[in-house]
Amino acid sequence: MKHPLYQDNRAPETIDKTANAGLWFNKFFNAYKDDFTIDKEKPKDDKGKLLSPLQNWLKDLKGEDDTSIDEKTLKQNSLRQVAMLDNLKAQLCTFKLSWHFVTGMGNPHPVENGFTWHYTLGIPYIPGSAVKGIVRSWVEQWDENDNDEKKREKLLSWFGSDEKDAQTGNIIFFDAIPIEPPKLTVDIMTPHMGKWYESEWKSENVEKNPESVPADWHDPVPVPYLAVETATFLFGVALRKKDCDKIDINVVMKALKNALQWLGAGAKTAVGYGQMKIDDQTKLQKLRKEIQDQQDAKRAKKKFEEETRGLSDLAKQFVEEHNNQKWDELKDVFLNNSKKYLNQIEQEFDKDIFKKMLELMEKHYPKVMADPDYKKNKPNQKDIAMRLIKLKTDHPMGA
Repeated sequence: MKHPLYQDNRAPETIDKTANAGLWFNKFFNAYKDDFTIDKEKPKDDKGKLLSPLQNWLKDLKGEDDTSIDEKTLKQNSLRQVAMLDNLKAQLCTFKLSWHFVTGMGNPHPVENGFTWHYTLGIPYIPGSAVKGIVRSWVEQWDENDNDEKKREKLLSWFGSDEKDAQTGNIIFFDAIPIEPPKLTVDIMTPHMGKWYESEWKSENVEKNPESVPADWHDPVPVPYLAVETATFLFGVALRKKDCDKIDINVVMKALKNALQWLGAGAKTAVGYGQMKIDDQTKLQKLRKEIQDQQDAKRAKKKFEEETRGLSDLAKQFVEEHNNQKWDELKDVFLNNSKKYLNQIEQEFDKDIFKKMLELMEKHYPKVMADPDYKKNKPNQKDIAMRLIKLKTDHPMGA
C-alpha cells in the first residue's frame, strides 16, 4: 500500500487499489462498532436497493470497477509461470469459468464465509493440492476407461500413496492462477432453517417446539459471500521425473479437463459453481510470444554489449542504429543516416565508426567508391564516398 497500515492510529477506511486484496479481506474487516458489534443499519446501493452491512463491506472490497487486482503484477506472474512450465515440458491449458467460483468458504471470517487468496498476489486461485484432489476424484469415481486393477495402478502412479509403503506421485500439479484480473461479485445464500441447524438436540430426545424441527416457518437468513464471477485460470501438470515414460501427460490433462467440466473446482459445485471449459488458448499464445520476445531482446542486448565492448558512446549509438535499422540490408536507409555520423567523425575522428562506414559503402556502392567522379553517380553517394576517401587519406591507421 502507499501509506502505513495504521496511519494516525487508524486503519484505512477504503481499500487502496494497489493493496493486496487478500490481506485486506483477512485482516482489515472494519465494519465493527466500538463494542465489536456490527451496525444493523442497512445502507442502499446505487439503485436504491437495501444492503446488509456485510454485503456493503464485500461490495466495497470488490471495488466499483469489479476488480482490485494489480494487472501489471499479475501479467508478470503469468509470464514467469508459463516460462517455468514450458521449461519443465509441462502440459499447459487455460480454462474459463462457466459460472461463478468460490473456494475457502470454511475459513473463519466475520462475514461468516471465508475465501482463499494467493498470499503474495492477493488474487483468487486454486492451490495445486486442490487441483490434484479434483483430478483424483475424477479418476476414482467417474473415469470408466480402466478396470479396477488398472485404476489402482493409475492412482498409485499419478498421486502416490500415504500407506505403509508410501511413495510420491509421478505427477506435479501446479497452482491454477488467473492470467488476467478476475471479476469479483457478491453472492447470497439464504438458509431457511437456521434455528434448526443451530439447535442442540438428540434424535431420541427431540424437544417439541417450533425451533427444533426443520420446517418452512423458519425465517430465512440471507448470508452474503464473496465469489469470482469471471476468470480465466492457467493450469499446468508436469512429470516429476523425466524418465516417467509410462505416463502420458496428455491423458492427465484430459482427466483434468473432464474433472473441471463435469465436477468443478472449489465449493458449492453441486449447484454449478466452479465448472470450467477450455478457453481458446489465444491468451496463452500471446504470453508465449511475449516471453519469446523478451528472450530475443535479452539475447540481442547481450550480443550488443559484446559487440560494443570498448567502443565510444557515439560508436555504440552507431552500432545500435545499424542493427535496429538493418543497414547491412537496406543501403538507402544507411545512406540517409550516415551523414550525421560522418559530420561528427570529421570533427573528432572515431576509427570504429569510420571502418564500419567504409565497409558498408564498399558493400553497397563498390563502383562509387572505386570511381567517385563517374558522371552517373548520384550526388549524395559521391559526396559520402569522397569524404570517406579523404578521411582514409588523413587517417591511414584508422583504415
